[in-house]
Amino acid sequence: MSDSGGAGVVRWALRVGLVAGGAVATTAVRRRVAARSAGRPSDDSPAELPSAPEQLLGSVHRTPTTVVTSDGVGLRVEIEDATDDPGAPTIVFVPGFCLNMNVWHFQRLDLRGSVRCVFYDQRGHGDTEWSRELDYSMEAMADDALAFVAGLQRKFGPTRASLMHRRAERRADRDQGRHR
Repeated sequence: MSDSGGAGVVRWALRVGLVAGGAVATTAVRRRVAARSAGRPSDDSPAELPSAPEQLLGSVHRTPTTVVTSDGVGLRVEIEDATDDPGAPTIVFVPGFCLNMNVWHFQRLDLRGSVRCVFYDQRGHGDTEWSRELDYSMEAMADDALAFVAGLQRKFGPTRASLMHRRAERRADRDQGRHR
């Protein structure tokens, strides 16, 4: 894949992330509205939120693993497994520029146990290593995303992660006017 194809993968991943984030937010709002319409307190009303230490922003983490990129940068990855259903869908959370995986704190709490959530910090962000060559280009981050997908293949098996990778490649090709 060419360097510009890698940028296409990043654009595709960002679009998918926005759609997934919108779907999660829509579901939460629908749940809250339905509960209030039925005269019940919603699951997340402020009076019901526990004051447990895990509620502190950035305090919810799992044992991290590292995915090493082609230029040697170690990406910090954390996985919240769906405890009840090994076939549960996987949602990948990638924070935006100048942010780390802590921005997904409340989504992590809300989705815990129902779907597999995978979080990673981009190079130079959060607890991920800095680039020794100081390469923070879109191409480098796209290559990191590809390394991340390869790491998912090792963790969850080739079929599901390969499908994600193939869709990303096809989308990048379409963005450049090529068809497979």
